[in-house]
Amino acid sequence: MAAGTVAAGALVVAAPGSVAAACDFPAQVLDLRNWKIQLPIGGEEDPDEVKQPALATYRVDPWFVADAGCGGVRFRAAVNGVTTSGSNYPRSELREMNGTQNAAWSSTSGTHVMTVDQTVTRLPNDKPHLVVGQIHGGDDDISVFRVEGSKLYVTNGDNAHYKLVTDDFRLNTRFQVKFVVSGGKINAYYNGAPAATLSASFSTGYFKAGAYTQANCGNSSPCGAGNYGETIIHKVALGDSTPQPEPPTGTPLPVSAVTASGHDGNVPGNTLDGDLATRWSDEGDGVWIRYDLGSARAVGAVKLAWHKGDTRRHDFRIQTSTDGTAWTDRFSGSSAGTTLQSETYDIPDTSARYVRVVGYGNTGNDWTSITETSIHPAA
Repeated sequence: MAAGTVAAGALVVAAPGSVAAACDFPAQVLDLRNWKIQLPIGGEEDPDEVKQPALATYRVDPWFVADAGCGGVRFRAAVNGVTTSGSNYPRSELREMNGTQNAAWSSTSGTHVMTVDQTVTRLPNDKPHLVVGQIHGGDDDISVFRVEGSKLYVTNGDNAHYKLVTDDFRLNTRFQVKFVVSGGKINAYYNGAPAATLSASFSTGYFKAGAYTQANCGNSSPCGAGNYGETIIHKVALGDSTPQPEPPTGTPLPVSAVTASGHDGNVPGNTLDGDLATRWSDEGDGVWIRYDLGSARAVGAVKLAWHKGDTRRHDFRIQTSTDGTAWTDRFSGSSAGTTLQSETYDIPDTSARYVRVVGYGNTGNDWTSITETSIHPAA
């Protein structure tokens, strides 16, 4: 396939009168009312873009689709993708709108906020750079969150390394970025903590979110659709709010039995005793603890407290099953690493009898250690 062309994949638009599944379309996962999508497919220097109302029933595989668990939307841009006339790089990226018009606000008037909860799953070869959130002014970026391998930066105009946010950035790890623009200043946040502040005066501002791959066929090989940058956006919000999971509603669901792949004497039942001083622990990649609800129940959130959770981040998945044999991933990410208290992990509402937490160690060692677990009903 020649550079600058990418197979369009499967474009799906709902037929009149048809009933969509729970997440046939990205707009059923994310609130896209104030966005349009710009894609890495289309004509030379004329990439496709889709606005509302068409965006409400639009997807194009693999560049812009809901993930299998309805827990996020995949944004993918391959190195041989179509680019705009003003860029050398392809994107699958949301652009802020104001109704049917492009948003254009002033950095010195009002307060403008974007928060993105996401998981980067792939970086391009050779030049593993990906932009995962932007503030634009006119035709140029003002500040962006820029991934370069294991490093995450906040940029300032042409200064791509204005502020190093972390040198421990990891793929397949859920994180949150946030921009707040007010009074001629930009405040950037990473996982809720201040990351950078810069002064900026502009009058045609707007936000962008998604995968803006910073590589092309001239600096990344192979030149094909299999070489790409990708992020899964779980939630994106405009305005002074953060897309954190909602608190669980109702009392926890009763657990009839708990089992695990193994333990070191810290037994699985300790996660249900209401005591943060006890725990279940097992060592290795893919160790698990399983909770049996006794019968199929509507599950919407899981709360977990982690041993030494204030100093270590645990990597894990939450899975559900109706029969204890076939499992579906409902959440994949990491704990915050800042608290000993329970953290809430929202999952797509699902009917399940079994809930399983699969651990992949933590930032200190290969152990998975949970002090408390509660499983909560769908809202």
